[in-house]
Amino acid sequence: MGLRSSGYKLFIAEEVVTTAGDGKGVCGATLTVALRDGAVLPPASPSVVTADLSGAYSGNTKNKRGHAEIDALYQFFKAAGWSDAVIGSYDLEIDCPAKPCCVRCSAILGLLGVSAAPNQRKTTGTMGKTAYGAHPDFTKYLARRLYEKETKIRVEIYGWAC
Repeated sequence: MGLRSSGYKLFIAEEVVTTAGDGKGVCGATLTVALRDGAVLPPASPSVVTADLSGAYSGNTKNKRGHAEIDALYQFFKAAGWSDAVIGSYDLEIDCPAKPCCVRCSAILGLLGVSAAPNQRKTTGTMGKTAYGAHPDFTKYLARRLYEKETKIRVEIYGWAC
């Protein structure tokens, strides 16, 4: 089973059938971040953030860091200094009310253990001909977190022909 397929199955949300794309290039999503019960942030260091990063991170496709869900994750991960120890101290929940999460975003969300908000939907559709890609820093983080090569992330999840 490939990364896209396994991640899609791990993202628990209502599955809906959509036709590829909806003609709307802009979408918003909110990532709700909450410190896990009993979680202790790692000790401070120059590269580790120790402040509580709980809150809402608003993502939007117009920020050109991937789809809205990925943009919201990008903002939180960047605030957390891309630290697995910090990021792992939080529960993450995504809400993209205007559209279902596409197959690519759903795969990433599932692989990263992000929960779906109530009424969140997902689809095996790709949201049309829009070029899919996340910020290079996000791709590097995802590859490191999943113990995979960036090329495999681009091919199996993003659907690029590298």
